[in-house]
Amino acid sequence: MKTNNKITIIATGFAIYIATIFFVKSFTASSNEASNGTLVLDTCGIEEPYVETRSSHKLDKAAAIQLIKAFEGFSDSVYKCPSGVPTVGWGTTKTCLTELHRQKYVDTTFYVWGHHLEKADADVLLSKTIDMIYKMSLKNVPDLKYLSPKAQAAFISWAYQCGIGSVKAKTGIIGVFPDIIDHIDDKMLYDILVERAYYSKYKARRLKEAALIIGIK
Repeated sequence: MKTNNKITIIATGFAIYIATIFFVKSFTASSNEASNGTLVLDTCGIEEPYVETRSSHKLDKAAAIQLIKAFEGFSDSVYKCPSGVPTVGWGTTKTCLTELHRQKYVDTTFYVWGHHLEKADADVLLSKTIDMIYKMSLKNVPDLKYLSPKAQAAFISWAYQCGIGSVKAKTGIIGVFPDIIDHIDDKMLYDILVERAYYSKYKARRLKEAALIIGIK
């Protein structure tokens, strides 16, 4: 009888021991889950700050000048371009001269419209015009600075001929392609120039600008 009682006591004690272990493990797991749940709730509403990962680049101005000169050609006297606009030098118009002077890029009073223009002076006008167009382009197309240096040169060549324009007036580059105000990259610019090559009379120039983007001379 005593032996049976002893066995009963041992069995009961063992059962209590097992139950205690199970309870402790269950409580620990629940605590961990609650802790994890609290951690998720604390962080799920916090947004990571946006960090710009793209690198900005500078315009390859030499490439832009070379491309523009190749297609504009030089004239020391006033002539009418294919669009019928009177120009001189490397495709400089009277309006362009006025803007260069008004925005203080260069004092253009040295040249009297209709007179002979020295090539060295025409080079200065071209360089300053590119500076003016580039500044205007960066203001209206912020992503331009993220394009490769040569892609920027291609864009400036395009803008030099067609003008930046505006969405409101639907003129120039921005008027025709308003989406580039929000986003543009090398591939998008390349695709646009290739497309324009087949929908405008300036096929050779657009293809040359597109080729510049992918490194083909």
